[in-house]
This record gives sequence, structure tokens and C-alpha cells, in this order.
Amino acid sequence: KKYYIIDLERSNDVTITVPLYSKENQTYKFYIPEEHSQLILSLKNVKFCETCTNLTGQFIDNSGNTENFATIIVHQSAYNNDTIYYRAYVQPATWYFMQFYFGATNISIDDYGHLTFDIKTFTAVPHNVIADVYESINTQNNSNMSNLYQSAAFRSLRNEHLISYVPYKEYNLVRAGKTDSFHFNFDLHPNSDGTVPLSINLTSTDFTSLKFFLNEAIDIGGALEYIVGFAPRITRKDGVIKRENEPENHIVIVCIRNMVMEIPTWPNNCVHNNISNTAPMILNKTLTNSTATLPYPDSGWWFITLKLYCGECIPCNCSDTCVEAYDKCIEDCEITCDQDDCRNCTSTCEKEIMDKDGCGSNCDCDGPCQRSNVTCNSSVLFDVSSFPCFGGGCGKNGRCVFVISQGILYSTCLCANNYQGLDCSDDTHATSRAMLVLELCLLVISNLIFVPATYFAFKRKYYVEMIVYASAFLSSSFYHMCDAGENVISVCVVRLEVLQFSDFFSGLLAIWVTLIAMAYIPYPWSSISHISGSLILAFGTTLAKQSLWVFILPVVAGIVIIAARWIYLYKKTGRCFPNKTYLKIYLPIALVISAAGLLMYALFQTRSNYKYLHSLWHISMGLGIIIILPNMKIFLPKEDVRANGGLLQPAVDNTPPV
Repeated sequence: KKYYIIDLERSNDVTITVPLYSKENQTYKFYIPEEHSQLILSLKNVKFCETCTNLTGQFIDNSGNTENFATIIVHQSAYNNDTIYYRAYVQPATWYFMQFYFGATNISIDDYGHLTFDIKTFTAVPHNVIADVYESINTQNNSNMSNLYQSAAFRSLRNEHLISYVPYKEYNLVRAGKTDSFHFNFDLHPNSDGTVPLSINLTSTDFTSLKFFLNEAIDIGGALEYIVGFAPRITRKDGVIKRENEPENHIVIVCIRNMVMEIPTWPNNCVHNNISNTAPMILNKTLTNSTATLPYPDSGWWFITLKLYCGECIPCNCSDTCVEAYDKCIEDCEITCDQDDCRNCTSTCEKEIMDKDGCGSNCDCDGPCQRSNVTCNSSVLFDVSSFPCFGGGCGKNGRCVFVISQGILYSTCLCANNYQGLDCSDDTHATSRAMLVLELCLLVISNLIFVPATYFAFKRKYYVEMIVYASAFLSSSFYHMCDAGENVISVCVVRLEVLQFSDFFSGLLAIWVTLIAMAYIPYPWSSISHISGSLILAFGTTLAKQSLWVFILPVVAGIVIIAARWIYLYKKTGRCFPNKTYLKIYLPIALVISAAGLLMYALFQTRSNYKYLHSLWHISMGLGIIIILPNMKIFLPKEDVRANGGLLQPAVDNTPPV
């Protein structure tokens, strides 16, 4: 889409006038500079077109996540020329879009209006506080962190601004990767001697953020695994090394989110924009380490925030009056301040509100709890790693495979035996081993019905048919030996795709050559029918072997050929063809058995009853062939029709037995 780019890095306070026709979109793209976390958007001098009814502005980040956008609607009837302000917390070093649209009753190229908007970005943390943070991190001395929090009341009740106003320890993690797809991890920056720190220090007076970036397309096809645990407490006394337990009152709340830094709050919540979610990981006296796995993570910046709590939580009783006064003070200050002075709004308003009666001690809170004089510290180990599939594998019930969708590589588990889930651990629909053995035996043994079919074809001198029936027996048996065991007890002599084609093709060809034998076509037309039918069936099997029309086509074509041939012989000889015994007994029985098998296969076969109905399909086809394959002693009329002008020439031999 077309958009205009606003350069906020040269000037962080930009004013733009937008001419806008009715029902026309104007989109602006701008980049939030590093360390800037607050945005003020001002709309003013709005002139509506004659047919315009409202002005809509949409503010959205570059992630495209519909959760992270806001909509501003200004109705013409309610607009009184006052400046409209929109305040938002933004992610530093991130692209954002702003779109304007005039809604109108009709469209006119001469009907347009205009508006002016102003964008101001800044950081809300004072210079001295930032200096204290970096000094604290660089010297590993956390004594300065106790005075880094701003208003606790604001922090507990307006958490959407907590990130902007409250300093925190942030670690930009370094990516360490392997050559294999989706095998990489994130570590802390190495020390000067090249060693990589394994733990981070936490205190109850601050929270910590771990920040890392996932690339679009190339990093999102695997699974991210987060592991957090208390670091061992090792003490040395009189030359003796001793490991101590973590204090029982220590609780670490861990939040994880893409593009948004959530705030860990007591007792187990992660808060952003006044929306509270249950924390994915918590460490305490009974759970000293925790793991969370996220399949197919979104691209962009990810934030892991950790907060250490110790002692009991006494509920914070900051009044709504104090909170509203603080909010109003912050809003007025940020709207009217110069960009360089906006960072002082927090401390100015905090002092003003805390000096009010009833707001001081009652609003000195840490999240939903009153601030405690008891402080504590701890160290945690962490690991952020990416693996293909879920946890790097699919267990014993599946295998990890790679697929490409719309040019993006993904890893996924291919589960066996009806196991489900991201790691093939859900056995809700799995088949027991006994049922797998039963399925394999039924589907393979039921093919033995083609052995007598092959024998009778040989005895009746149908040698082409004999070879086809033997092929159907072997192909179906080997196919089901490979397919039926759900990759648990399967035996595959060649690839499954080859066996599947052979099974379907041999089965269809067996139906076709049987119908041609019933038609009693003389040579060379019988050979022509065999080879042409084989070619067509091979094409159909390759194209759509499991489609119903692939089975219906040879049956319908064969019935047409049989009917035409039998009517032709009847008219030429003047005698009923074939024999009435064959027509009244053998043919109906075979048709009923074969039709029942075909109906079971086409209409009633499901995944759950497959082993039973498909085995019956094998048996019905084999029995149908044995009964319906012409036996010349029963098939031909009792009187030797060769005397009638030699019209009935045998299909399988020049001198068929009568």
C-alpha cells in the first residue's frame, strides 16, 4: 500500500497538514527512535468536506497484530475545533503506521477537507535515573536500584505506563546459532575474558527484562523453549563448600510476550494495558525451575520479564482520587511539555501527588501490594533456545519433518498410529498394539481369497486373468503389510507410494479383465481390450486412485461391452446367450456379492471400521471372481453353437471345452 514516511530521528516533534478527499485513505509510516517509549499524537484544524460525516484515524504497529492498534473517531457533529490528543506507549526502534480516512455519504473528486496532526516522541525516564540504572548494571551494585521506581500507585493501577516510567535492568541477548535449521539459542553478552555469564541477579526492588529478536520467515518455523530456574546458592566456610536452599518466601514471576513488555505482578500475573494474564512461569520453594515451550513463535522483538517478590503481600489502598489526580497531572504535563522536558513529568507529578493528604503512605505500593521494607535478592539461570518441532523431537510416536508453505520453512511432527499433539504424545485416538496386529492380519489374510481365484482362472484356461489375480493378491498383501501397522509393526519391501499404486491398479485391472472374459470377445479384440483398458486404468490410478469414478468407469464400460456382445450373439444364433443356468444362478449371486463389496468400499468404509469392511471387500471381490468367471461347461449354451456359423469363437482358446 502507498504510504508517506515521516523522519522522527531528525526531529522528534513533527507537524503535518493532510489534504484528504472523501472516502480516501492517507497512510503515514514513522520510526520510533531508540530509547523513546512515549508518543503524543495531536489532531487539530480539522476541516470536514461537505459530505463527510466523520474522521477515522488508526494507529498500528508494524507487527500487524490487531491487538496492538487503536482507533480514533471524530464525528463532524461533535467536533468543536478543540485539539484532540492521543497518548500511547510505543516500542523503541519500531515502525508504526498512522492512517486517516474521511467517511462520507457519497464520493466527489471536488469534495475534500484537511487536517493537521502533530507527532511527538520522548522518553519518560529522567536523565539521573537512567544514569543510575547504567551505573547499577555496570558495577553490579544494586544498592541504587531502590530509588529507581517512580509512583507505585501509578505502577499498580496504570500499568500500561509502567514500562515507560519505571527503569529496569534490560539485557539484549546475543544469538548463537548452528548450521541446522531452527537450531539456535540466545545468551548474555560475553565477559571481557570471553566467558558467557550463566545467571542474572534479581532484587525485590526492580524487575529485569531479557530482550531478543526473531527474524521473519527464517526463525518462526520451529519451537522456542524457555527454561528458568533458581541458581544454586553456594557458600564457603572454613574451606567447606555448602549448598543452601532458596528461602521459602522467594517467588519469581516470569512473563513472556512478543512486541510487548508485560509487568510481573503479585501473585501470578502479567499486566499490560490494564489487561492481566496468568504468568506462564513461576518459581517458588516447591518449583525451583520451570519450562515453557512456544511453537511457531511470531517474528519481532520478544521480552522475558522477571520480578522477585519476598514476604507477604499487604493490599495497596491507594484511593481513586489520588490515581485520577496523578493521571491528570501526567497527561497535562506530557501534552504541553517541550520534548526535552517531558522526561521530568513523572517526578514532578509524583512529588505533587505524594504531598497530598491521603496519598503519600497509602500510595507507596509495589504492584498490588504495599511497598515492603524487606528486600531480598536471588540469582536465576535461564536458557532461550530454538529447536525444530516441539522440544527438538516428536518422541517415540512420531518423527520430525520439514515442510514449505508459501515459501516459508516449517518443522512439524508426523505422528504414527493416530497419535496427536505437537509432540505426538496425545494417545486419545491411538490404536492398541493388539488391534494393530488384528488389523494387519485381517487385511493381509483376506487377500488369500485371490489364491483360489488364480487357481480357477488357470483351470478354465484364462491365463491373462490368472496373472492379474496373482498380481492383485501379491500387491494387496504387500501394500497392507506396509500400511496397516501404523508404522509400528509395518513391513515395507519398497516405498509405500509404489505399493499403493500397485494395489489399486491390480485391483482395478482384475475387475476389467473379468468383465472382458464375461463378454466372450474373440481374438484379437480381447487382447486390444486388455491393453487399452490397462493404459486407461494406469492413467486413472495415477490421477485419482481413491476416487469413486475410477472404479465406476471400468465397471460401466465392461457392462456396456458385455451387453452389446451378448445381444449380438443372441441375434446371430437365435439362442439365449449365455446359458440360462449361468444367467439365473451364477450371475445374480456374483453380482450381489460384488455389489455389496463395492458399496461397503465406497459408502460405508470409515477410518474406524476400515480393517473390517476393507477385508470384506477383498473377500467379496475374490468370491465374485470365482463365481462369475465363465466356466465353459456352464457358460455356453448346451447345444454346440459352433455349428451355427462359428459365431461363438472362444476368447481364451481356439477350442474351448463345452
